[in-house]
Amino acid sequence: MALTQHAVSEFTDAIAEKVFSHITLVVRQESDLLDHTRARGATRVGHTKENHVTTRPDLVEQAVAAKVLAELVKQADATVRAALLEELLDEYRATGKKTFDASAFGLAGIGTITLPEGKDKAVVADSEAFLRYVEDHHPDAVRTVSVPDPEWQRSLLSQLDLSGEAPVNPFTGEAVPGLAIDRAGEPKKFNVNLAKATAPAVTAAVLSQTVSSLTEAAALEAAQ
Repeated sequence: MALTQHAVSEFTDAIAEKVFSHITLVVRQESDLLDHTRARGATRVGHTKENHVTTRPDLVEQAVAAKVLAELVKQADATVRAALLEELLDEYRATGKKTFDASAFGLAGIGTITLPEGKDKAVVADSEAFLRYVEDHHPDAVRTVSVPDPEWQRSLLSQLDLSGEAPVNPFTGEAVPGLAIDRAGEPKKFNVNLAKATAPAVTAAVLSQTVSSLTEAAALEAAQ
């Protein structure tokens, strides 16, 4: 089932209305990939309950799909929140009401939506002018703090030799007192970087597959 770019746009608009109610089904399906064993260099990284081997390409595809769906949900969330906030603010301005019912999906009393009301507070808008005021009227409240120049510190830290046990100044050969090395270690995460040229096709493919999965999940749920 291929989606046209117009269909992709329509789906993006409709995702807030329909996909949110079914997204847990997709997550539940994906969560069936249990107890992945992480073996370096291996492509067999896990098994589902049906003993289906999960390969690295499978996981890459899932990661790409998750990224695309997360971005679409984020966009939809921002759009829906902006629209709902304006609706709530209209009533707030008219009545002062700050708590609203969050009934949804035919379920009543599932929660509330609240508008947190802030408080006015004084802030320093001009630090130099405020400092002059304090120096003139409250000199006992002035504190002098000695710190390395931030620009100089950044420059030094970027040039240090970190190959040994402690940071060494490459110009003097001396270990710099007070400094330590924060070892980066091995990567703790990965980034999915989609090529701009192929992003529309990838989005269409993910949405197509998601619609198919949601349809199947809904059918299974209805049959139970």
